[in-house]
Amino acid sequence: MNEESLSWSWVTGAFLLCLSGCTVTHGVPAPDRYDQHDVDLAEQTAFIGRAPRDGFKPPPAQTVGDTPAQTPPGPSTPTSVAVGHARLVRGSRPAYASSPIAALQPTSESDAATSSKPGRRWRLARTIRVGEGYLYKAQFSADERSVITMSLDSGSVYHYDVTSGAQLHKLALPGFTRFESADFAVLKEILPRPSLLISRETGIAVLDLESGHFDVLKDLPAGNFIQQTGRLGLYASVFRHISPQSGELSLHWLSGESALTAHCDERPDDLSLSADGKWLALAFYPSGTAQLIDLETERLILEHPMPKYGGSVALSPDKTLLAVGGERLQLIRVADGQVIAEDASYKNNISDIQFSGLGDLLLVSAFDGHLRSYALPAGFSGPFSTPQLLDHKYLSNVYSFDLSSNDRLLVTPSGDQTLKIWSR
Repeated sequence: MNEESLSWSWVTGAFLLCLSGCTVTHGVPAPDRYDQHDVDLAEQTAFIGRAPRDGFKPPPAQTVGDTPAQTPPGPSTPTSVAVGHARLVRGSRPAYASSPIAALQPTSESDAATSSKPGRRWRLARTIRVGEGYLYKAQFSADERSVITMSLDSGSVYHYDVTSGAQLHKLALPGFTRFESADFAVLKEILPRPSLLISRETGIAVLDLESGHFDVLKDLPAGNFIQQTGRLGLYASVFRHISPQSGELSLHWLSGESALTAHCDERPDDLSLSADGKWLALAFYPSGTAQLIDLETERLILEHPMPKYGGSVALSPDKTLLAVGGERLQLIRVADGQVIAEDASYKNNISDIQFSGLGDLLLVSAFDGHLRSYALPAGFSGPFSTPQLLDHKYLSNVYSFDLSSNDRLLVTPSGDQTLKIWSR
């Protein structure tokens, strides 16, 4: 292996090294409001596939090389199976196989003994003023003692301590163009050193926040969306196209093995993988449909129309409920496809949906300045009770959010240029 390439095996090696030899240790303000033209442009371009662009070049001081735009694989292979809007190609280690990475030892704050109990309400613990907008995602670090966000205005990555709110690091993506399609996912498997997967249309790289070093992953398909799947060591990347509306979904293990490649004849706007890796929920545009696929049997379990402007989907931990969102929120019973609860009170589109790990909450962020927290008592069959509203300033958009592993902490990024940490 030369200095200009890095494989998933390197990431796994770093993870194992950290477990065996490391110990976990604990600007100028920008305007509060944006020009409407900037707001409209951001909403139209964020997280939507665009034409490949040059510019993803590691810093000149580094020895890693440039990564050329990768051509997505062809529409099918002899082993592919058509299921709904996707043509599936099963990898050498399927998503439902055992993880090649040993289970992490929980920290004291993430231990099951301190997990949140059903019924607890959220309270605001801290507001972190980033002072920059278009914070479309925020995630906790692997040890959950810090939080990371990225601005699609400047391409800056911000790293903050959860307890004090102090800024730990600020790094700029090299060659970034304002509002380009870029995304990140925290490497949850590397505890001592906060690290990210940075996904751009020209490639994917690992960013070490402490050193600021970028390592390009040349063996991983490029994409403009990336996320953890909820399974240890398994990540999802998506390359979204707009002409025509389509996309490629890749599930890859940190060990370097492919779990799944899905060639989609419509654009996959969101995904949710079950904890056992057997079921995959996808939200498709422009048909506006949600599809639930059994990856083990390669069959379509459920297809349901999304609400107008729909693009968000989440599968409950026990796989009995599917939540979909657009101009309204719907909760669908998987067994019979019936909508058992609905909230049509949203003043603007839903941005993100997640179930808590315990399944006792449904969390929904929206472009009306709120995150709504719905209680889901055991045996819930609808309708929704009045949700708890977690507010940001000026009714600013609230984007993708993140829950801690024990469901006790929540971080919300917003168009008001802040991160808010909530606890229960």
